[in-house]
Amino acid sequence: MSGIMTAGAISFLGAFLLFFLQPFIAKVIAPWFGGGNHVWLTCMLFFQAVLLAGYAYAHLLLTRASPRVQGHLHRVVLGLALASLAWTFHASGLPLVPASGSSGAAGVNPPLAVLRVLVTGVGLCALPLAASSPLAQAWFLRTGGGNPFRLYALSNAGSLLGLLAYPFLVEPFLPLKTQAWAAATLVVLYVALMARLSAKAMDSPDLGPSRPEDGGEAGASPWAWGFIALTGTVLLMAVTNLLTTELSGVPLLWVLPLVIYLLTFILAFDGKLDLEGPWAQGLTLGVFLLTLLLIPAATRLPGLTLLTALLLTTLFTGCLLCNCRLHALRPHPSRLSAFYLTLALGGVLGGIAVSVLAPLVFNRIHEFPLAVTLVGLVAVLGARPPRAPGWVALAGCLALTLTGLVRNAQLPDRSYRDFYGQIKVASFGGGALKVMFHGRTVHGLERMDAPLLPVAYYQDHSGIALALARLRRVRPTLRIGVVGLGVGNVLAHAVSGDQVRIYEISPEVIRLAGHHGREFTVVDACPARCEILPGDGRHRLGLEPPQGFDLLFLDAFSGGNVPASLLTLEAMKDYGRHLAPGGLLVLNVTNRLPVDRLVLANAKALGLGALAIVSPGRENPAPLGPLQKWSSFILLGKDPAMLLDPALVQPARAIILPPLPPGTLVDPSPEFLRRVAAGDTLAGGVRPWTDDFNSLTLLLMAGSANLEARPPASAPRGRAR
Repeated sequence: MSGIMTAGAISFLGAFLLFFLQPFIAKVIAPWFGGGNHVWLTCMLFFQAVLLAGYAYAHLLLTRASPRVQGHLHRVVLGLALASLAWTFHASGLPLVPASGSSGAAGVNPPLAVLRVLVTGVGLCALPLAASSPLAQAWFLRTGGGNPFRLYALSNAGSLLGLLAYPFLVEPFLPLKTQAWAAATLVVLYVALMARLSAKAMDSPDLGPSRPEDGGEAGASPWAWGFIALTGTVLLMAVTNLLTTELSGVPLLWVLPLVIYLLTFILAFDGKLDLEGPWAQGLTLGVFLLTLLLIPAATRLPGLTLLTALLLTTLFTGCLLCNCRLHALRPHPSRLSAFYLTLALGGVLGGIAVSVLAPLVFNRIHEFPLAVTLVGLVAVLGARPPRAPGWVALAGCLALTLTGLVRNAQLPDRSYRDFYGQIKVASFGGGALKVMFHGRTVHGLERMDAPLLPVAYYQDHSGIALALARLRRVRPTLRIGVVGLGVGNVLAHAVSGDQVRIYEISPEVIRLAGHHGREFTVVDACPARCEILPGDGRHRLGLEPPQGFDLLFLDAFSGGNVPASLLTLEAMKDYGRHLAPGGLLVLNVTNRLPVDRLVLANAKALGLGALAIVSPGRENPAPLGPLQKWSSFILLGKDPAMLLDPALVQPARAIILPPLPPGTLVDPSPEFLRRVAAGDTLAGGVRPWTDDFNSLTLLLMAGSANLEARPPASAPRGRAR
């Protein structure tokens, strides 16, 4: 294999693997930390840190060691990567996958817990992959190769294909075990190629620096490189945060912003684009001004199309400008490693700003307008020559950003943030009603004069209310388990003597709605004995002995955030372990996604009976709006006498029959048989999820159950105050 082919293969394969591992390992560990976009954002920060470590290692290796020492030392690093494959296989049975027990509980510092798991799983493999580009380019240059920036473009192409391959070709079709072994095989191939190139570089003389014209502007400052890299990263992560808040379980949405970011790198370093002129400056700032003007309206629309288009257009425009500016400031090839190191450092600082500092400093998501203003500053300072209209447009961006920040600070609703997302609490009807929002999704509400009034999705004719009423005909007082606190509206159906055990992953939700809650009083008003346990519900249930719940209620699927780990066959088997004889498992599947079809498919695969009960909402006079919201619940169980009670069957829209003892009589009416057929049809079109294979992409392709028309999510009418 020729030098150019070896160096090109290493640059491409190293980048491909590094960016393939990012969504892969996020998919693996997301269930250990409650799922959601917070895990993906932390993974992005980790891989930015790995890039920094890889570039720092390459820079020190190339500037401080002789060619022979470089080769020998890097072979040791490659050997450690192979050893890490063996170590993870020993720990978990799969290469590149840490032992699930290493996650522990997220504790008081979930980001550090996620980072610790990432280091033990892929850290030693990712380090040489991150160093691939600068090492391959430097050693290729030493062996008499041509322009090393061509390898940089090839590296970016590998990164792009690695990201695209995962959501389109891998995640929807291959189980995690197959993914892990395929990635490990490619890592071994990469190690062999890199060892070959390092051996060739050891035996080649140093040809000295290449032609000066290969570089960009003379005297380019590393401070400029770092600031521009930081700006692009802040914009990338701010857009990713906004996009994945509502629909966090689809890897395509995880990687789409990063794909756009990498695409702008490829276009910029191809060298054919010039965004230094006034027209480019004006176009960029015009897009930013338009976005800042339209974003407030887009966030209030029921759909996400306009918001997504605005965010992705701004991301492409802003990152293309930043990366074209970096290309113009690129150094002489002899300073390549310092250039990459500075870019990586800027990326890490930007990632820390969004993933770690922003949730601590801001109670709202302010990163996006601030990022837009920073990119506007890059546009103005990079123009040749600087022009007054650019400064005017930048001033407009800054004014809109500051106006938005001030307006948000003056909003009547209260906003809170933690690792698991942003929570807003709004008051309506002169303070008569409080509503909790996650993103744009209502997660509960409270009538302040009647905190135990059955409202929201939990009205008296809802599936959860009917299930509890049926159980009380056998046992007047119940032991109830709840995964997901929200406001605690389900407690409206608890009575004195009940024991309720609630699992909630978000510390902020517990502070707002738990005992002596800062905003909500439902838990304190409940006559039952309520116990709230912090942490991931499935993780805690997996560690506990059987709880003997008469009813276990899963209420963690509202909006577009579907924690896959709560909906696998293994998870549902574990829930069954905690049910008392004749107990019911109830899931709130009130959702824009076809979660109802998945649950029906899982029930059929496990031999469980299932009833899908849909309850219409009811409008109330303004200003209180829809106190009783449209809801969809699925009841699961094995006891035919409990599940096929007429009080539950009558409102059911689809039925999966439980195992029936010989001689059991079933309602022969055409309506009952139609509902059974509907359940079989809906369950038959969806592949059940397992811990090893679950794809929200395929579930979205299967489509909704259409048990009832789903109205768009909306806030209660009336002005907040």
